[in-house]
Amino acid sequence: MIGQKTINSFFSPVGTKRTLEANKQDTKEKAENNVSQVKKLKPTSDMPPTVTTLSPEQLDKIEKSKRVALERLAAHNAPDGFGESWRKELNAEFGKPYLKD
Repeated sequence: MIGQKTINSFFSPVGTKRTLEANKQDTKEKAENNVSQVKKLKPTSDMPPTVTTLSPEQLDKIEKSKRVALERLAAHNAPDGFGESWRKELNAEFGKPYLKD
């Protein structure tokens, strides 16, 4: 029997149980760490606002790309040629300011 392992050597040792108070403290610390990582820097009066100005050509290209992408997505769910007739009829309506935003 020398050199043989005992049955207890095949099992990992039992961990110590944590108290409810320790669990609450750990949870509170984790929450505080997550909140501090998620908080964003608030703009102050001395920080210049970041404004990106795009040329009219760039804005037109963005709108065109967006329209093409939406049409491509819609094409997956609709049969070929579906919606072309009403789009032609309502083309002037799509250019109005309340639809552009």
